[in-house]
Amino acid sequence: MDSRVNINIIERKADDYLEVARSLAINKRIDESLYYYRECLQIFEEMGFISQINRVIWEIEKVLNGETSSLNYLKYDAFQELDHVRKDIILERLQKYESGKTWLEKKEQMLEKTLFDAKKYADEGKYAKAKLFYRHASKILKMIGWEKEMNVILNEIKMLDEKIIIQEETEKIETQLAIQKKQELQRYLNEESEKIEQKRRENRFIPLVPSPEEEMHKKKFQIAELNLIKAQEAEQAENYQLALNRYKYLFEIYQQLNYDPIKKERITQKISEMEDRIKVL
Repeated sequence: MDSRVNINIIERKADDYLEVARSLAINKRIDESLYYYRECLQIFEEMGFISQINRVIWEIEKVLNGETSSLNYLKYDAFQELDHVRKDIILERLQKYESGKTWLEKKEQMLEKTLFDAKKYADEGKYAKAKLFYRHASKILKMIGWEKEMNVILNEIKMLDEKIIIQEETEKIETQLAIQKKQELQRYLNEESEKIEQKRRENRFIPLVPSPEEEMHKKKFQIAELNLIKAQEAEQAENYQLALNRYKYLFEIYQQLNYDPIKKERITQKISEMEDRIKVL
């Protein structure tokens, strides 16, 4: 693997840790938040990313001071050089905070919340985030010596790896299909335009004026194809209400055009599918 690609993967992992840490802190789950801040800080230190280290140190200080509501509004442009003295002070405060609770009690509480979040994200189909929480849970189990339970979690992580691969492949195929459909639509429009131009060349002395019915039919066809693309894009973005509205509108146009019954049936199935997904939300 290219070294630059590898660095990007590691950096994305650190950014994921930072996102989780900030979210947990804002929701007053301080112990778990500080764990992810530590993980994130370690990665940035190994990579030598000074600006990001400063950002994490600054956020840890905010969390320890109980100023979690301001985490979404911090600006880091001023912190270009690493202040080692400030860093040592903040990490010393973090160490004192972490040692202020019963060790086993704190780990068990953290484990319970971590497993809850892992299952929640897995149920939502957000497998990458679920895997992140399950990994954290496995580390906690290892620390408190619950080997049997740790093996169960490791099996969950393996299953998530398989689901992530399937999910990525599915998204890749869907993206390729969307691109293919757009290209097919463009080719069709180009071919139709070429046919019209060819007729004009063949009948240069007879102006080619399409009938109003032909123009209306063509416009409706173009609207239908473009609306199909918009409906699919809304569905991929999980905006099922918008997708439902577009599929219903598309079905109406297909009815007016006396369209292919098979394609109309597919749109009917899509409408039912969107309605089912909306009910689940």
